[in-house]
Amino acid sequence: MATKTDTQINRSRLMKKALLIPILLLLLSASAQSQNLIDSTKSVMLYTDEDFKPIQIFGKANDQNYTMGFGLGFSSQWLHKSWVLFPNEIISSLFIRKDKKQDTNVVRLSPSLTLNGTAFTPLDLRRSDPVIGDRPYAFLLTLSTKELFLNTDKKSLITTEFSFGLMGTKIGQWVQTKIHHMIKDTANTPIPMGWDNQISKGGEPTFLYSFKYEKLLSSIKLAKIRNLFELKYGGEAMIGYYTGVAGNLGIRFGLLDPGNWYKGTSQLNNSHGITKATPRLHTEAYVFANARPMYKIYNELLSGGFKSSAYTLSFDEVQQASVEWNFGIGLAFPGKRNTFVVNWMLNAGRTSELNTAFSRSHQWGTINLTYNFGG
Repeated sequence: MATKTDTQINRSRLMKKALLIPILLLLLSASAQSQNLIDSTKSVMLYTDEDFKPIQIFGKANDQNYTMGFGLGFSSQWLHKSWVLFPNEIISSLFIRKDKKQDTNVVRLSPSLTLNGTAFTPLDLRRSDPVIGDRPYAFLLTLSTKELFLNTDKKSLITTEFSFGLMGTKIGQWVQTKIHHMIKDTANTPIPMGWDNQISKGGEPTFLYSFKYEKLLSSIKLAKIRNLFELKYGGEAMIGYYTGVAGNLGIRFGLLDPGNWYKGTSQLNNSHGITKATPRLHTEAYVFANARPMYKIYNELLSGGFKSSAYTLSFDEVQQASVEWNFGIGLAFPGKRNTFVVNWMLNAGRTSELNTAFSRSHQWGTINLTYNFGG
């Protein structure tokens, strides 16, 4: 469809609220705990998602579909003294049990603040008019805060995230165009011509709140201070520019520090956040893989927000169920009071989000660099 009707606008508005009740029930049933134990580790982070080589090693890569993601940020207990965590803390206080503040098994990890960008395009970048049936151009810039609660006894992690976003700026167009000029391969990576049709062109505010639970399911020891294999699972509920639920199954295999089972390797959707790791004296070298099935009843980057857009997809043109995956390698180099961590997704992907003739999966790669210090 080329123009959003009043009916579809109202439908988009309702979709943002549709999962509020079940999400609240899910959050209220969780047993996250506030506590007095504090992790004083600080971190700085930089990551990039790209669907071109050499960042994406396996699979077709031509800088289309999910064309890029980038982020930078830091984590520190200092953020608790600032106003930036206020929205996250206010919402999360509704779901964090206050009667467990003295639980010495729960560590409140350093909260994080990240600036992130993510861009999507249709398959045909040469067309300046909307490609009817394909995904619209979309760029989202977010400022995200995260709180993390690690239960060292139950081997579980609760993560809450609040993101304030801005849709429709020219950043995505500028970055993608610059990259394509540098590649100088117009046959495979043409200059994108359709950014004037992007979702919420000119700017529109948006938000996301998510609540995630993860637990270590199984591990195989290599030595007293080493694991050889780790398997974890989890679930997530989210409302905002993505509204829906997701699961996660993740593995790590190699030379592992048992205390770092909860470290993240993926930034897309669920956080774009800093990899958490208390500095330790154990080098890590591992391969990792994750699978993330999800069901979204609303995706603003496909269906648009409150602001009128030149082109969006209707609910029936969007595939609500999808699966994301990734696999790669990771290294951690520790010092006495610091750790440098590299996670490289050699291939990541998502099954189609389109329920049209343009239905297709797409793939990308990610490099995530983290420096942890203090503690």
